[in-house]
Amino acid sequence: QRAKNERELENAAAKSRLECNELKKRIDDLEEENESMKEERRLDKTTKALKAKHEDEKWKYLAEIAMLKQQNEALKENMEGQEELNTTIGKLEEDCSTLKKQSVQK
Repeated sequence: QRAKNERELENAAAKSRLECNELKKRIDDLEEENESMKEERRLDKTTKALKAKHEDEKWKYLAEIAMLKQQNEALKENMEGQEELNTTIGKLEEDCSTLKKQSVQK
């Protein structure tokens, strides 16, 4: 009877050690999973921050592009006005030259 009880105790102890090892492995797996999830969360926050920064910069640059396009149009209009003015001045110079020639001939 005593030998039987000792075997049962040994079996129970072995079973307990096995369950204990399985639980330790499960704890290790869960801790590893927890660390992985923490890293994913950190990366997600970093990604969101980068996306927000990118979005801000995108709108800043789009606004700058719009402003530069407006400035470019204004410069084009100014240049066209200068060209018209130069053409008018050229005609006036021709008219002046013609008038001088006419007055010298008289």
